[in-house]
Amino acid sequence: MITLGPAVGGIATPSGGRGLTGLRERVRVLGGDLVSGGLPDGGFRVWAMIPGSPT
Repeated sequence: MITLGPAVGGIATPSGGRGLTGLRERVRVLGGDLVSGGLPDGGFRVWAMIPGSPT
């Protein structure tokens, strides 16, 4: 689980877990892939694909 600390200047600050690097490492352990980056309109996207079995 990734937790965010209080917002500073309107931006949530990480409170542990090594940020996107830590998230990327955890997704890879599960055999997945993570992509993140800025969007043309100024937003930010984090996308993860984690393989799993149908339920």
